[in-house]
Amino acid sequence: MVFNRRFNETKPSREASSEYPQEQDASGEKNGEYTEMADQDPPPQGEVYNKADFESYGIRYKDKMGKVSVFLLIINRMIGTGIFELPSTILAGCGSLGASLLLWFLGTTIAFCGLMVHIEFGLMIPRHPDKYGRNWNCTPRSGGEKNYFEYLFIKRGLLPVCVYGLIFLFLGNTAGNSYICAQYFLRLVGTANPSEWLTKGVAVAVITFACVMHSIWRTGGIWLLNALAIVKILILWAIISLGYAARSGRFENIKAENPPPWSNFEPDRSFEGRSTGFYGWTISILGVLYAFGGYENANYVLSEVKNPTTTFAPSAIAAVVFTGLTYILTIVSYYLVIPIEQLFPDENGKTAKPVLLFFERLFDDNERVQRAVSALVALSSLGNLMTTTFVASRVKQEIAKEGIIILPAYHFWKREYESGWRLIANLFGGSGGRPKSNDNGLSGKDKAPIPALILHWGTSLILILAPPGYLVYQLFTRLHSYMFQAIFGMILGGGILYLRYVKPLRDPAFQWVALSKEAFHAPGVLRPVFPAIYFVATSFLVIAPFIQHGDTGESKLSQDNRLKWFVFPAVCFSLFGAGILFWFILDVLLPHTFDMKLYRARRAEFEGGNLAWEGVQLKWVCV
Repeated sequence: MVFNRRFNETKPSREASSEYPQEQDASGEKNGEYTEMADQDPPPQGEVYNKADFESYGIRYKDKMGKVSVFLLIINRMIGTGIFELPSTILAGCGSLGASLLLWFLGTTIAFCGLMVHIEFGLMIPRHPDKYGRNWNCTPRSGGEKNYFEYLFIKRGLLPVCVYGLIFLFLGNTAGNSYICAQYFLRLVGTANPSEWLTKGVAVAVITFACVMHSIWRTGGIWLLNALAIVKILILWAIISLGYAARSGRFENIKAENPPPWSNFEPDRSFEGRSTGFYGWTISILGVLYAFGGYENANYVLSEVKNPTTTFAPSAIAAVVFTGLTYILTIVSYYLVIPIEQLFPDENGKTAKPVLLFFERLFDDNERVQRAVSALVALSSLGNLMTTTFVASRVKQEIAKEGIIILPAYHFWKREYESGWRLIANLFGGSGGRPKSNDNGLSGKDKAPIPALILHWGTSLILILAPPGYLVYQLFTRLHSYMFQAIFGMILGGGILYLRYVKPLRDPAFQWVALSKEAFHAPGVLRPVFPAIYFVATSFLVIAPFIQHGDTGESKLSQDNRLKWFVFPAVCFSLFGAGILFWFILDVLLPHTFDMKLYRARRAEFEGGNLAWEGVQLKWVCV
């Protein structure tokens, strides 16, 4: 066992493994070579460990999510407020109907390429030895980018965990969608021009409901997520149907307009007024990617997916393709009903809400219809933030398992507890309050990471209450898109290219390409295309805000100067700096000053490719 290292620093032998040679001497030390195909500090061959020494985690197989739930989980995260709120901002940034449609198609392409990168990482990392310590097997686990950054920066100890953990703790939340959900809820109940603090209060109530729901009943929360995902699909396809009905002349008020809204699709008008402002295009692309954000959602909860090696990829691909098609048809439907001039910002920089304007024009500003639309969009926002709450709490629990959340009682934040519903069932269901156990020593009842949900609730409150109300959604969408879609995407896209084509030049025994073909069967000719497109596109988005600070040409975003261009890059890179400082304190200063070192050990058992049991040990020890 070693201090503060999650990865084994040796190579398994050629006789024992198809990946790397591995030989072990009597001292338990291996022949000193370096492996980067294994996660964890695996026990030496023949080591017997006592599960009682570890804090146990795991989900019963029958309680894990199948293909339909994974599909709907991704749908629920991708379809949130973006498709209802951002089309007008995206149109303002690029300046023309044709250009905005191209951006939505580009967003679909980037999201699909990003998904391919996440699938490859998800099915390749982490890797664990079998019970004989001979072959390294792919064992997908929750945590998402945390696992992948640890692997890519394997020699940096706690650095990737500290940086990613700090970033995700603050930005992996639902502040923006909570605020939008609150706005639509207040519109539903007839509150005209609500105050900023009333809206924030409702937003706090919404995120509180989501956290409490997932704390009370895990299975019930998943059922609710699936139901809300189906509602979202029906909402968007209703918009698509109504838009094409308007184009066919079913709505006389739209048909009687001269020129009709669909005249903007004519070749000589579709690209009229397009922007030449670099910054405006950047904001538009970030907005599109925010609307597509969530395709990586299943990576965060792979430990809770049935047979992830066969379930994950087809469900995720189907979800992204379906969402991309639905988005493009929805945008076209908006443009068939709404003249694009009405979607541009007004003189105060305020943009229209496309979904409300769409139904207002179709039904002559009918109050009851507007309230019904507000209810549907509020439900869509609720589904999105509940999904984000579900997956973000799992990632924050994985971060807490690394021991870096050094708040009081640091052991508390990684724990999970019997959900409230199960506690009541145990007390009155004849079990005397004693949960049954399965063969792996697990509770047998569904558990919830309640401490991680508390942490998620607290960080969400900060981002809801701290910024001015008019900037909450705009600030959060740009911060989230720039960090998770642009910066993280650039690192992961470049990481796959490095592992495939650069690392083997330095180490001919490194067999990522061969092993990835076994884990994920993508067409051979396209395997380098996906990460290359993803890396180039996200790299552009990282540097674009610094190339041109203001808007030129026809960009309509120049009318809104409330959020300066440098704010979201500065905040994102400041979080990187704070993470590095945090790592220095935790991994360098404390050991050298107080002779204290963080000891971490994890053990795992698998059944048929499913994580059946995981044990975690954390403690600070003298060195």
